[in-house]
Amino acid sequence: MDWAGSDGVRYSLPRSAFVDPAEVNSVVGRAKGDLFIIDIKGADADDSYDARLTFKGGQLIKRSVASGEFPREHREDTVYTNLPAGD
Repeated sequence: MDWAGSDGVRYSLPRSAFVDPAEVNSVVGRAKGDLFIIDIKGADADDSYDARLTFKGGQLIKRSVASGEFPREHREDTVYTNLPAGD
């Protein structure tokens, strides 16, 4: 999925970054230095989760998903790297 942000930057989001979050309760986006961060909170009780998508230069560089109830015990971090095509 690709889109142009209000900042004029073209953003790219792999499907794996957004197919899991369900029952979204809130989404908040904010700039932090040269990063753009989207925080997603969803579900409730033992199904609750907190997800964070971190972008740099229009590219997703990290996705973190943690349990809403036990964030220290249940967490998944994915790092995205855009490598140029080889010769």
